[in-house]
Amino acid sequence: MAFLLEQGISALPVNPCAIPPKNGWLIFSYSAFAARIQESTAYLQTNYDKDGFVLWSEPAQTFVVCYNDNAPQNEIRWTVAHEIGHISLHHVSPGCPVLARHGAGNRLYELEAECFALRVLCPAPVLLECGVDTPEEIAGMCGIPDTRTGAALAYVRDFAADSITAPLLSGIMRQFSGFIESNKKNRLRKQAAESKNGGLILWLTIWRIKRKSGTKC
Repeated sequence: MAFLLEQGISALPVNPCAIPPKNGWLIFSYSAFAARIQESTAYLQTNYDKDGFVLWSEPAQTFVVCYNDNAPQNEIRWTVAHEIGHISLHHVSPGCPVLARHGAGNRLYELEAECFALRVLCPAPVLLECGVDTPEEIAGMCGIPDTRTGAALAYVRDFAADSITAPLLSGIMRQFSGFIESNKKNRLRKQAAESKNGGLILWLTIWRIKRKSGTKC
């Protein structure tokens, strides 16, 4: 949650691709980065990772995030958030300039980056306040892959503020207040529409039954 506050993120789905430029980092699609280094996208997938990677560039003196632009948008969102996690958690630095996503010996780093992506893209307090409680709703609101919704739902349902998150809750609620209010209004409109449609369907069903039986309405 601290990252959401620091970056001024106030609505879902989060756009991770907008984060690197705000922090002075570089971000490239595989096709753009491959052209830049005069290699192929296949080279990047073979030598780095099929989804994405992050590195410290000595010439540019900054971090470079790359993602596979052939992937679906929701996969790209997760990948970029994951790679940003490596930066924020100091897994990559001038002393450790590159870390392949599935590199041997990096299991702990990968797990931490996955947890970072989950918490940034699916902030539990916001989803709880919006009343989101199904995998489909999480996928729709957060724009994450279906393969991640199970873990996201478990995180939301099990969320409880602790000594670290409790002081941040009020700030998160203020920052997302406009989004939460808008979502609640949309939810009420949807529920009202569904209730109205349900009543109409029930009336039509009763009318058809009575018509078939010859009973007057």
